[in-house]
Amino acid sequence: MRSLTQYSKTEKNRVMKYTTKSINSLPIGKIFLFSFIFATCLTISLSAQPMTSAQKKTFKKNFKEGTLLIEANTGNRDDERMADTTLKFFQRCYALDSTNCNVAYIIGKLYLATAMHKAAALPYLQKAVTNIKKKYHPSDPSEKHAPPMAYYYLAQAQAVNYQFDNAIENFNTFKKMLKSDGGERPKDIAMRTGWASNAKDLMANPVDCRVVNIGETVNSTYDDYAPVLTADEAQMYFASKRPMVEDTANDREGIWSTIAGQNKVWAAPTDPGAPLNVVGGNSATVSLTPDGQQMMVYVSEGVGNGEVYVTKLKGNTWTVPGKIDSSKQGVIDSKGSKYFTPSACLSPDGKTLYFSSDRAGGQGKLDLYRSDLQSDGTWGSPQNLGTGINTKEDEDCPFVSYDGSLLFFSSKGHNTMGGYDIFMCKADGQGGWGDPQNLGYPVNTPDDDKFFVLSADGKRGYYNTVRLGTMGERDIYEVTFKNPLPVQCVGVMVGYYKTADGSAIPADAKVTCSDGTNSTSAVVNSATGKYLVLLKPNVNYAVTITAGGNSVSNYNIMVPGDSAYCKLGRAFISNGGKAPVPPPTPPTPVAVDKFGSAPYFVKYFGYNLDEVTSNDPDFPTLMTNINNAIKDGTKIVVSIESSSSTVPTTKFGSNDKLAMARAEAVKKALAKDVKNATNVRFELKPSVNGPAYGDDYENHAKYEKYQYVKAYIREDK
Repeated sequence: MRSLTQYSKTEKNRVMKYTTKSINSLPIGKIFLFSFIFATCLTISLSAQPMTSAQKKTFKKNFKEGTLLIEANTGNRDDERMADTTLKFFQRCYALDSTNCNVAYIIGKLYLATAMHKAAALPYLQKAVTNIKKKYHPSDPSEKHAPPMAYYYLAQAQAVNYQFDNAIENFNTFKKMLKSDGGERPKDIAMRTGWASNAKDLMANPVDCRVVNIGETVNSTYDDYAPVLTADEAQMYFASKRPMVEDTANDREGIWSTIAGQNKVWAAPTDPGAPLNVVGGNSATVSLTPDGQQMMVYVSEGVGNGEVYVTKLKGNTWTVPGKIDSSKQGVIDSKGSKYFTPSACLSPDGKTLYFSSDRAGGQGKLDLYRSDLQSDGTWGSPQNLGTGINTKEDEDCPFVSYDGSLLFFSSKGHNTMGGYDIFMCKADGQGGWGDPQNLGYPVNTPDDDKFFVLSADGKRGYYNTVRLGTMGERDIYEVTFKNPLPVQCVGVMVGYYKTADGSAIPADAKVTCSDGTNSTSAVVNSATGKYLVLLKPNVNYAVTITAGGNSVSNYNIMVPGDSAYCKLGRAFISNGGKAPVPPPTPPTPVAVDKFGSAPYFVKYFGYNLDEVTSNDPDFPTLMTNINNAIKDGTKIVVSIESSSSTVPTTKFGSNDKLAMARAEAVKKALAKDVKNATNVRFELKPSVNGPAYGDDYENHAKYEKYQYVKAYIREDK
């Protein structure tokens, strides 16, 4: 690391300006993406100038206002908003006095209290532990020391930043400082050191998969999360805190929709408007039926907990969200309840409702429950899923695979890496679920990974996560598994019904599939004519389409049993009782490279940085895929796309050279461990991207998305 004297004059000014004035104008959602830059700045030896009388007055005012906000917080679920607001006051204090370890300690704690910015706590807490004092006065503006608790929070920040050995060391350092009557703290430390150990174990045995941000077309500089998709993966709904069309207020939850185009490129999201999104309220996606005709949404207005509602798609319009069970109270807690019920989902057959709740009688905090549909159409009394699934920590975000054989959920318990991890349980054949299995690294991270949904073939999953490279706060990612998750064969029948004369499709149009004993039905969308039905393999189904009370089409269909996944297309035109017009012959499938088109490794950089090591997230996955690909003699190309923004660099001489240095860094890191280098050809593709430099390097959100490397694999033909 260079000392301050090794920086050019321009770089010195940038470092100084970044660590003081500019931090107040940075979007908090971006700060965590380059916490390592803070670490660099904080470790440089700087001598703070004494504050003037006016600056001391400003410091004291901001310190007191921030302290009042902390003291006013009641520990409810508004910690995220409280922390974001309070941070601004203490950041102003830190800009005036960067030697104050108490302020650094408070800022670090506040970042750890947020859902999305925990990583940014690290440099502040590293600063805080340099000046520890047991006799500590947190509310005194003249206090410059930090308490021993700084080690505890530093360990948390190190874990979020993948520094697990350091985290374990500092947890143990703090443990030694505790008195013999440390209360519940030793148990908490044991739990957190366990998380760090779990993370080391999981990272030592990474899952063979690719985790890719679905891109800036869908993700934004705001908070984007909770994806739900139709079974054919043609449409996605998700929650976002970006400004809505009718309500531009910041930090409101709203529901957005996007459609998959050619080559599964997602279109620009649209705001469906009322009644899903209501001015002044908050709405978020919870779950979606396989055919996309019914959605569960979380709706809250004003103070207090919200409620999970259900809404149905009628043509192009969603109905006003209503109670899941209007004839019976208590299944999902009603609005204003003291209990928190944030998520729910239906089993594919619609007969079992799973939901999370912190209602009384649970195993810990949020627990998972089930309620079964009764013969009279109401839901039965909720049953806790038990200690095999629920822990003393939070369990949330249930999702059942389309074949009904797998239950996914997020948990802060079990063998999590830290925060929420995604877990999977297999159906036990007796109406219950087996032991939860962590989906592993790199699917999971030391931060929160939630709202996982699985594709019908078990090959892909979609979820929101917090990791380096996000566009804003939480982002939606897609994971592709080399070995599909163990779902059973399922057929996704997608069809379209139209009238011959172009008249409106009857509102009661539906498709019924019967195997002679059981039947399943699906709604025909009155605007698009689309219908979607999930079918079992090796079963002969009699399919009937009815509209306006009349049968308009009958045919038989069977899903092949030798396929893990089968997508079937059907099109029918009602033609006055005549035989339906057959669908056109489907196009011949286009061959796709077996390695896919998504990058296996992505890393984003701060200014003037180019280091790539085998410890970077996703690098072990890239290395494993390369060695697996070439072990049978296959020749491959590792294509490395590297980018520099237009922000000038004196260290590298030019942006082109910086981009090339980043590509070379990936090549160098890979070359150390490639087992048969003669079968690997590297292709370096450096470039300079992004908007023209406007003398505004402080605007990291504007430029840092163009500072990256992406590594792809393809067969060398």
